[in-house]
Order: sequence, then structure tokens, then C-alpha cells
Amino acid sequence: MSSIIPSSPASSASTLVASPMPSPESKIRSLEPVEVSEDDKVEALRLKADANKAFTSHDFPTAAKFYTAAIEKDPNEPTLWCNRAYTRMKLEEYGYALSDATQAIQLDPRYAKAFYRRATCYMQVLKYSAAVADFKKVLALEPKNESVRAQLAIEMEEEKSPIERCHEIIAEGGCDVDTSYAGPQLDLEDGKYKITYEFIKAMIQWFKDGKTLPKRYVWEIVLGAYEHFSNSDSLVNVELEDGVTCDVIGDVHGQFYDMLHLFSLTGEPNEKHYLLMNGDLVDRGSWSIEVILTAFAFKWLYPNYMFINRGNHETKDMNRAYGFEGETKHKHGEQSYKLFAYAFTALPLATLVSATKIPPSQRQSGVILSPQGLKRYFVVHGGLFSKDGVTLEDVRKIDRVGRQPGQEGLMCQYLFEVLLWTDPQDTPGRGPSKRGVGIGFGPDVTKRWCTLNGVTGVIRSHEVRQDGYQIEHNGLCTTVFSAPNYVDQGGNKGAFIRINSTGDQKYFQFEAQPHPPLKPMAEKDQEAAEAKKREEEANAAKAYAEFIDAFEGQDTMKRSAGPSFVKSSTESKAVYSHSPSPLPNNAPKPKGKRAMDAFLEEIKKEQAEREAKYARQAHGHGRSVTALAAYEGQSGSKDRGDPQTSNVFVANLPPHVTEQILGNFFARAGPVGSVKVMWPRTDGSAGPGAEMTASRRSKNTGLSGFVSFMKRKDAERALREFDGFDWGGSILRVGWSKAVPVAAKPLYAEVKGHDAKYEGTLREREQNNPKYAFLLHKNGYNSVYSTDSAEESERERVRKSQLGRLARRRFESMLRALSGKRGEMARCMAFCLEHAEAAHEVADIIVASLLVDGTAVPRKVARLHLICDILHNSAAAVPSAWKFRLEFQSRLGIVFDHLANIYHSFPGRITAETFKKQITAVVDIWEDWIVFPPDFTMELRQRLDGVLKEAPVAETTTTESAPKNEAYASRFKASTFKLATSQDVTTALPEDGEPMDVASDVDGAPVDDVDGEPLDDVDGVPLDDDVDGKPVQGDIDGEPMDDIDGAPIEDDDVDGVPLDDEDTDGQPLA
Repeated sequence: MSSIIPSSPASSASTLVASPMPSPESKIRSLEPVEVSEDDKVEALRLKADANKAFTSHDFPTAAKFYTAAIEKDPNEPTLWCNRAYTRMKLEEYGYALSDATQAIQLDPRYAKAFYRRATCYMQVLKYSAAVADFKKVLALEPKNESVRAQLAIEMEEEKSPIERCHEIIAEGGCDVDTSYAGPQLDLEDGKYKITYEFIKAMIQWFKDGKTLPKRYVWEIVLGAYEHFSNSDSLVNVELEDGVTCDVIGDVHGQFYDMLHLFSLTGEPNEKHYLLMNGDLVDRGSWSIEVILTAFAFKWLYPNYMFINRGNHETKDMNRAYGFEGETKHKHGEQSYKLFAYAFTALPLATLVSATKIPPSQRQSGVILSPQGLKRYFVVHGGLFSKDGVTLEDVRKIDRVGRQPGQEGLMCQYLFEVLLWTDPQDTPGRGPSKRGVGIGFGPDVTKRWCTLNGVTGVIRSHEVRQDGYQIEHNGLCTTVFSAPNYVDQGGNKGAFIRINSTGDQKYFQFEAQPHPPLKPMAEKDQEAAEAKKREEEANAAKAYAEFIDAFEGQDTMKRSAGPSFVKSSTESKAVYSHSPSPLPNNAPKPKGKRAMDAFLEEIKKEQAEREAKYARQAHGHGRSVTALAAYEGQSGSKDRGDPQTSNVFVANLPPHVTEQILGNFFARAGPVGSVKVMWPRTDGSAGPGAEMTASRRSKNTGLSGFVSFMKRKDAERALREFDGFDWGGSILRVGWSKAVPVAAKPLYAEVKGHDAKYEGTLREREQNNPKYAFLLHKNGYNSVYSTDSAEESERERVRKSQLGRLARRRFESMLRALSGKRGEMARCMAFCLEHAEAAHEVADIIVASLLVDGTAVPRKVARLHLICDILHNSAAAVPSAWKFRLEFQSRLGIVFDHLANIYHSFPGRITAETFKKQITAVVDIWEDWIVFPPDFTMELRQRLDGVLKEAPVAETTTTESAPKNEAYASRFKASTFKLATSQDVTTALPEDGEPMDVASDVDGAPVDDVDGEPLDDVDGVPLDDDVDGKPVQGDIDGEPMDDIDGAPIEDDDVDGVPLDDEDTDGQPLA
């Protein structure tokens, strides 16, 4: 299962990490050769031959097993690893295949076939660069391998970027300008095209005339702009010298004629006037090609005066959905779209516009300035970040070229979810985005980030504003949108912002302009979809008419009365016609047998045969005819040709069942020879790599399987006892199945007996089972064994939505022993996530343990840290883990009321503030993680301070023993640190009568071992006093542990009674 990494608010954030699962058949091996005997080598060759035979028969699972057995005999042979890699590729287990091929390469670095296998695997998992590297290695080892050379040529072709491919096509003469072209011409100097201002003006007029550029000119413009974009950082610095202004333009979205009007207001870019287009130039509008080519042409001509940021619509996914991809392919071909898509990845992500003159009103209250005392603005399409502490240098270093949103690495976090997608919100903090992508950030987030980076304000776009712009977050965030009457339906104004050399801003608005009657891309796509739907309906009606005509025949059509369909043709355009009613036929009907009479006789004959068959079977089996007839509807095969079959079909198995569990379960009826569970074809819950797909495993819809008994009478007993049996909430359906060969000896059998007889029977049955190898060793602790985990058996019987008695007792024992150590926290949190279906009961137990008055304060804090870790992992891909967030949210009010009583009961102010700091650190983490809404965390803070005097009705009725906020009498004494006893608490008693307190002794034995593993070692590394790199001997939260409540805690006296080795809780230790 996934490994759980706990933490507390004082350490790093806890996460749920899915560690890579190794192959179940192989262990991690050293690169050093293993000594292998000659007999093992011979046996390995025999197993390899069997595996090859199974492989040629396309029995790949059996082949994999034989190869695995051969590897166990001779792990030094690289061909075994390589062959098993190929077998696993056939099974589509590419992760294991990569591992095996790599092992073969490590054993023989010149094994060309292993490199070829690994390259093929890399191709299947879409890692083409790694595949190309391995193909090249194969060619280096085998230069005459033409098949690999051809494959490498194909991959190298796919590996080339659209930029390189376009350059190649141009060099090959495949993209020359047609001689019939009579539009604007690019200047050609020394064999290279050069752009001029006159060309741009002529190109704009050419676009207004409804014409398009030749493909070669389109490529030259994009390549010219790309050269400047690719040489820029992800964060571009723009400094406004004296007399220079910069206009920030928001979304344009393919509205070409509105952009031309906008340029007439702003002026074209020049040395005294810069233009900055803040993303989303394409999509939705019908002239996206014209807009982006005009912007890129100005960038090619004026690289230092024209600036363009990337928006969320400069991405492949958005282009495919909102029209730019289709428009580009229609006007200039597929290679042109690939070129645009790659050029978009080179667009900078943000621009820092900095003033160079000190503003006259520098001393304005609340204005944030740069370290040089100047104003500067962070211009980005979306907004700010999902965490604090991000600097301008972090943005500048983002590797963006060639990257699309959603790919691995830092790009996804910053680009897709943050810089291009986030939106401002009115409420403080961060919250989920209304778009479903990115987040919303509040005014406090904006202020902290601007203060950290010395930024006067954030200018962003990304959202329609009715006035074209909106000032938000107390002037620190401004949204500007430059597409008036958005998609011809918005009715909004457009706007742009002008910034001068002192950093002052001015806002300009403009209205939409008339444009040719060409509908927006979104509306055209909708109309196309509706037209396609109408066409499909017409085709369906036509097909149905032809079907009716063919089914009824022409004679029937002539005789039929009323409306009828006729076959359409070129001569007759009518699809539907109405024939006059025929005259009544008064001729007498011919005598004879009706078709219905013949049908009824056939039914009666079949019924008689069925009853006769059931009567014979009932006589032989001692059952009534009615019972056998009713059995006809049961699950399983109805083939009773072999009355001695011992194979039964089982349906509606529980979702957690395995073949071993199923065999042991049915072994209660008698020895079982074989078991088969029919796993769904796409289910990743069984076989090699099961845990690797655990996060993607869907809810089980009911498994089925087969159980073959050694004897017929045992199968009959299983049919009687288990058909309709409730197994863990699943009602089993058991029926007969076809006969299968009976195994030589039982695979599963219920072992009965006691003492030496029981052990001897178990040894004989499991002598070849490695799990029972410890039975063969009589010396040492391995000779002590148990037959089964009672808690696991209990879990099979109890519903998932509740805890079993044994599971509850174990969890309460772990809580009593919880002192804040990493290992203890890990065990408790793993238990909670494994039993997430019973989240309500788990939450009740933890909260009840927090409300016990006699529990020591450090233990309460540790349990609050456990809640914190569970809430963080509630977002993990664990079934029902999300329930913990709701359960704890409804109970935390009571907990914080109780913690408020403790806080106000401390006699010393320093100690009380230290305790409060521990609690508020947890709330701070919840706010950073956005675990709860801001108003709820604010309520928790108020409860802790005692400001919220009156608790809500829902919380006061949850438990009558919840402490009230009004009672702040100083009742917290040294006795509070005693171990709680049964006389101290009556509100949270588990089933065994033990109070849910901090007692470290549950049943007379120390709780050093809960589940069989010592608590000193969880993950292979001993847990000393150092968990996170800092010793915890005398300091947990920054305050020495010598003084908690104002009185020193001596080593031999906690509550006035010396702590000796004989007595800790009032009862001598047995």
C-alpha cells in the first residue's frame, strides 16, 4: 500500500506518497554477479525452454512465470531478463518491462537486443527522446541493422520541433510563394526575407479585403517573432525612460477590427510608445489568424517596442476547443498550426513594467515601491500563486519553451494552474476557482506578494469586465479586458491602461466597431454541430423508412391501411405517403389452423418436455419439480450433462476478495482443488502491478469466480450453505458450473485439530508455501506462530462503514500510546486512512480522546497533530478519505472550546501563550492548505480566544459534556498531568471499559508493539530522538519541556507521586 509520511505543524507538511512498487517476482538485485552452481544453470536453461514454448503458444502469463523461475536459478543471465521484458510487453506491463530490460543492460552493456526492447517500451509510454537514445545505441552496436535504422529515422522525424521542420521544408523548396500571388511582398535581402512597416500596412489592408497571405509569408512572420521570444526570459523587464509610455492591452480574442480601432487609439509601437499585449490574442473570434499575424509582424519589426505575454488561450487544448486550430488549418494547413502552437510556448509568461523617475507623490500612504524607490507593475495574464514566497526570480527561471500545460515539472504548477488561470476574489486567503482550473486569491495574498517583491500593483486580464477594466484589492490588482462586445454578445466596453515613466496609470475605454457579417467561431461551431445533428436525424429517418420497406415488403405495403413509409428514390421525393383505406373484404376466411394455434402447441410441447426432465432429476436428487424449475433462474451454468461435477460458479463476491481468501472461505465445506476469480479485463486490482494502479481503481461492481471441490458431496454442501450467504455485505449466488479436472491434491483445506496434530497437518499442507517457511525452523522466535489475524477475519465479516471490536480496541490503544513521535503518528494515520469508510466512528474516537480532562496536555496536542495529518491526507487518492474533512469540521468546534478552557486555566502567562502558539500553528496550516473555509478557521480562532461565547446549536447538542467557553476558572492543576483512570472519565469509554486517555498500559503489557512491529522502527530507520533533523529531547515547539504549567517537571515527580519502576498508573506492572 501507499506509504504514509506523517508530520506535525512543527515539521514539514505531511503528504501521502505512493512509492514505486517493485516487481512481485523479483527483488532488488546487486550489480555484482551472484554465484550460481552448474545445476542451477542447467535448470535455468530447462525453464527457459519451457518459457519459450509457452511464449510461442501465446501463453504469455505462463511464459512470464517460467522466465521468473529461471531468473531465480540464474540471475546473471541477461537473456532471461530480456526475454521476460518482451513477455511483459506482450502483457502491456511496460513499467516492469523497462525494469527487466534495464537489468539486462546492466548485466551486459553490449547487449543490443536489451537496448532495442527498452527503446520499444519507451515508445509505448510516449518517452520518445529516451527511445531515440536507445535506438542510437543499438545502431552503434549493430551498424548494419536496417530495421532499427528505419525505426530511428521515423522517431527522429517525430522528434523534430515544428521550427526545425519548417526550416527544412523551406530549404527543400516546398513552401515557395506562388507566382500568381499579387498581395503585399516581403523584401528579400541576401536570400532572407525582411519585414518593413510598409508591408505591415499593406498586409492589414489585405486582411480587411478578406484575403490571406501565402503560407511562406505566414511562416516567415512566425519564425521572425519566435526568434525574439525564444531569446527572452519568462519574465521580461521593460523600463520606461523619460518621455516613454507603455499601453497594456487585455484579451483581444480574434476581434481583428476592434484591435485595429484599438491601435488607432494607442498608436503603433515606436521608440517613445511601447505596446504590451497581455495574452489571449486568439480563439473565439473569427479573425484570430489576422490578429496574431499582425501582432507577430510588429514584434518582428519592433522587438524592443512590442511585447506579448502568453495567455491561457495560447495553448493546444484551448485552441482545439475554441476555434484557432480549425481556423489555422483551414487557411494555412496543419504544419502552420503546429508552427503557431510551438511559437506560443516561447511567449513570455509575465512582464515587469518599471518606472525610471521618482513619482512626485512618492510619500503616498500605502504605495509599495521597488527597492530603488520606484513604481513597477507585474503584468500577467491570470494572476498570483497558490502559495506565498514566490519571487520574481522564480518566475524568471521557469523553463517554458516547448512546454504545454499539464506536462511534468514546475511548468504545470506555475504556468497552467497559476500564471495563466488564477482570478482575484473578494474574500481573504485562497479558494477554489469558479472556473475549475487554478485558484482564487484574495486581497491579503496580493498585498503580501507585492510587499515581498516590491511591486506597486498587479495588472492582469483573463476576465470580461463590463467597463473594460476594474480596480480591485485596494488598488493593488487591476483587470483590463480589450475585446468590446465580447463574441458579439457581451455588451461590454473595451479598455487599455497607459503607464508613464513615473509609474502613473491612466485608463481609456472604447466601444466595439462594425465588422463584416462573419459570425464568431463559437457561434459557427454551434451552428455546425446543429447542422450535423439535423443531417444525422434525416439520415436516420431515411434508414428507418428503408428498413420498414424492406421488412414489410411491397405486397404488404400495398395491403396496409393508413400512413406508411415508402422507399425514397430519385423519381419520388416523398418519404411519407398516405394511402386511402381499402374497401372492407367480406369474403369468408379459409378454414385451417391459425399461426397462433401452432405457436401455442409448440409452447405446450416444450413445457411438457421440461417437466419430464425435472421429474427425472428430482427423483435422482431428492428435490421437487418446483424447486428445480425455480433453480433455473439462479446464477451459474445450466449444463447438467455431468451429474458428478464438483465445480461451482460464485457470483456477487465482495470487492476485497482474492483467490486465496475465496479458497479458504469455501474450504469450510470441504477440500478445494482449484479457485479462479474472474477479474474485469480493465481492472488493475489483481496481478503484477496491482498497487501501482490503486489510485485509479474504480468501485467494484461485483466479482464472480469458480470453486472446484475435490468431492461432489462437498460441492453440494457449499451450494446449500453459501447460496444466499451474506459475506461482508455481499449476498453470494452459488450455482453449478461445467466440470473441470479434479486436482491431484487439495489447494485449500480447513485444517482441524490442536497442538502437535494441528502443527503436523499444517506443515504437511504448506510445506511448499514460502509464507509458512518459519514452521520448518524449530529454533528461535520463528517457532512461535499464529494461524490468522483475528482483526483481518473480523474485517471480512463487518461492514466497511463501521469499526470492528478488535479494530476499535487496537486504535484506542494506539491513541493512548500516541506521544507525537513520527512512528506512532504514522501508524495512527495509516489506520485512519485504511478505515476511511468508517470516518465518522474514527473521528468520534479521536475527538472523545481529546475531551478527556485527565489526559496530559502534550498528549492532547499530539492528537490534534494527528487530526492535522489526517486532514492533509484526506485529499489523497484513497477511497472515502475525503469524508474525514466533513467529519472533523462538524466536531472541531467542541475541541477548540475544550482547548480554550485549558488555555485560560494556565496560571502562567508564558506557558499559556506557548500552548496557544501550538494550537494556532495548526490553524495556520489549515488556512495555508485551504482545508476549511476562511470563516470557519476564523471561528476556531475566536473559540480559542473565548470571543465566541455562544456555541452553535448543532455543536452544543453533539455532546453534553463539552466544556463551555464561559467557565474560565483556574482549574488546571498539576494533577491534570496524571494518567487518566476509569474514575476520571465516564464520557469516552470503549467497549472493554478502558477510558480513552493517555494510559500507556492497556492490558497489562506495555504498548510498545501494536501490530507486530516495534514502534522504534517504522520504515527501516530507527526512530531515535531525532525525527525531522532536530533532536526532540528537551524542546518540541521552541519551549523547554522542563516547564509546562509553571512548575518544573522533575524526572521522578509529575503529579506529586514519585515515578518509580514499579508503579506508573496506580497498578503494579505485572
